[in-house]
Amino acid sequence: SAKNLDDFQEKVNPVYGYNADSFRYAWIMDKSKFERESRHTIRISSRKLETQKYYFSLIDIQGKKNLIKNAIKGIFQGDAAVIIVPADSDVIKNIFSDNESFKDQIIAAFTMGIKQVIVAINKMDLCNYSEKIYREIKEKMQKFLEHIGFVNIRYVCYSGITGQNVVNRYEDDDLYKSNNVNKTPWYKGKTLLEELEQLKQPERLINKPLRISIFDYKRIIGIGWILIGIIKTGILKTYTPICLSWPFLSDSNNDDNECIKLECRSIEKYGEDLDMAFPGDIVGIRIYPQLYNEYEIQQFSLIGNYGNDLSSEIVNFTADIVVINFPNSIKVGCCPIMFC
Repeated sequence: SAKNLDDFQEKVNPVYGYNADSFRYAWIMDKSKFERESRHTIRISSRKLETQKYYFSLIDIQGKKNLIKNAIKGIFQGDAAVIIVPADSDVIKNIFSDNESFKDQIIAAFTMGIKQVIVAINKMDLCNYSEKIYREIKEKMQKFLEHIGFVNIRYVCYSGITGQNVVNRYEDDDLYKSNNVNKTPWYKGKTLLEELEQLKQPERLINKPLRISIFDYKRIIGIGWILIGIIKTGILKTYTPICLSWPFLSDSNNDDNECIKLECRSIEKYGEDLDMAFPGDIVGIRIYPQLYNEYEIQQFSLIGNYGNDLSSEIVNFTADIVVINFPNSIKVGCCPIMFC
């Protein structure tokens, strides 16, 4: 909200010691003190975005190479990707450098089933809304994305800090006292909001058994454990028995070592209490009885209906493995790390 942005603006400048107006927008997604002081996204975060046409969950993922494991967790939750590329000459030269995680994350998104892509070329105000720079970035991105396998790629030319082509086709940020002048008359494409509303919602598997992938959890004093995850299939309802299944450690109090029987006491989505939630929803689930400790929960634990359709331990599985920038030759005896 505008009130939150004004509050962020008052706090940003003392933290960085200089006029850092743009960071008030970064603070919308970066919530922890460490992230805000270091200016790097560490944890996956999501926010609600409502338009006249759709309700979106925006998921912010990490960009640094050493955090690719965390980034994969965020990519796993998404239905479409918005690739934000700054309109900066240095970025254009180094965007596909082997030292960047940029390529790895885009390849991971494609292999995990994301096919809808918007390339959002941001910070156009820094290059004075140069059509030449916009087209140069677009050409390089088009070649790269087509080589991976993406088709029907859409592009947006915009400036997040001035508001040009975000919602309107002119600068409309009060902080910069914009005079509603269109700085990109040469750009005939859609605004960022219009492109988001062109995305197609994938089929939601409502009639399948309940499956919720848990990617985070927290313990709140006076409330207990809150499991945070995304509903992949089925419908979650309050006051229904659910099962927390593999993976969890062997010291669990569950005798049969197959699942922990729980009850869903409440469902929350972006601060709103719900009676039920559907596939695609990212929710917080308050459970009963409370777990004894966090060792009974691991990221990507699975929640399902308690009954006949429990998930069970498997002996083996078949997978398609995509190798990204493996430093050495792949041969018998090598031990790469695989994230499932």
